[in-house]
Amino acid sequence: MTSSRISGNDQIARGFERSRSRRNHCRVGLAQNLAACRALVTEGIQRGHMSLHASNIALAAGASPDELPEVVARLIKDNVVCQDHAEQLLAEMRSEPPGEQ
Repeated sequence: MTSSRISGNDQIARGFERSRSRRNHCRVGLAQNLAACRALVTEGIQRGHMSLHASNIALAAGASPDELPEVVARLIKDNVVCQDHAEQLLAEMRSEPPGEQ
């Protein structure tokens, strides 16, 4: 009788553990949904991704940390985010005398 009680208690304990695991999965899912909604409401996923992508392209084209903000802004403004365009912008910026940018 004692062994059947122990196995019954084990089954109940396992049921609680599964229930707890399900609740934790649910909490994680809700937190992810909240984060996604917040991203959409604030800056927006696509706009934030495009800025990050433009930064990576500018760096790959050889932009220095000082040149980066202007190159990124011009890539986004021109709506042409590609390395060739970034290299062209950098060449133009570097050929202009200081103060005329």
